Amino acid sequence: MGQFLGDKQLEVLHTKVYYKSLDIGYGGCEDYDFYTKAQAILSREKDLRDVSNKILKALCYVYKKSSREHFDTNICNFLYFWLGNVLLSKLKLKDLYSEIIIKLFLTLKDKNSLVVCENPYPYMDKDDFEKIKLIFDCSEDYKGYNEQHHNVIKSCNKNYKTHLDKNIETYNNFYRECVVEKINNKNDRCNAFKEYFPNNERNLLSKFKCNFNPKETYTEQSIEGGEEDSEHLPAQQRDERVTDQAQLDQTRREVARPADATRSSSSPLDTKISDMYGIPELPDGTHPTIISKSVTGAVSVAGALVPSYLLYNVISIMFNKYNAL
Repeated sequence: MGQFLGDKQLEVLHTKVYYKSLDIGYGGCEDYDFYTKAQAILSREKDLRDVSNKILKALCYVYKKSSREHFDTNICNFLYFWLGNVLLSKLKLKDLYSEIIIKLFLTLKDKNSLVVCENPYPYMDKDDFEKIKLIFDCSEDYKGYNEQHHNVIKSCNKNYKTHLDKNIETYNNFYRECVVEKINNKNDRCNAFKEYFPNNERNLLSKFKCNFNPKETYTEQSIEGGEEDSEHLPAQQRDERVTDQAQLDQTRREVARPADATRSSSSPLDTKISDMYGIPELPDGTHPTIISKSVTGAVSVAGALVPSYLLYNVISIMFNKYNAL
């Protein structure tokens, strides 16, 4: 049976992970020198007032990540395109965007006054920016597609297919312009294409296919599949997921901890539910039924995850039977 590709697989592609991280950003950098300097640069442009804080939080995110061991410098490339996208959407004088990016990159210095991020494009014409961003994003998602499409693919949902088709179209358009037609194959766009896809293979992304079936009911992959997906994340994102998983495992252990209390104080209903699902009581005589939705949105039963709506239905039935006694 083939693998289904849905929102979960879409959200671990590099562009989704990095741009979302920059959109959210980090706080707590107000006391750093780079923050004050970047704030001063942004304050000079009244067109950027409503996105100034968002940009500062993105810079803070990169700055804090750079202080960690094994800093993933690829985030600097994403920062460049993220900043360009935000600035061009707000600035009335579009030509200023490149100058502002240069200045913001120069503010990002570590405690030894070394620049955290090298600017990948000291200058890029605003008319080329959008297209070069497209091929950069395509090259980053290509890395994820290579991993996700190892297995036989049965089908995918609309969101995944739309994103994939966009990348396929982007690659094919660049290939036609820069390799087949060769009309302007030495312009900045084609130079970027050759940089991100040095082999220039024909239909490179077209081999990644999935069938969209709107009538198919999508059943989320098993919980074990989450570990497989985590391998597709950038290294720093995998580390954060490991921490989250450790916290979840701890919650499960606490929920499944054997109770010291006896069943003598339990109601017949409690006993029936406990016997049916093997749910131990907590020391206060209550049953650990529902884990916070913010953690899993499911119920931990005998070490397995059972959807909360299913256990709710069972409990409702048991209540009705007990009231009839």
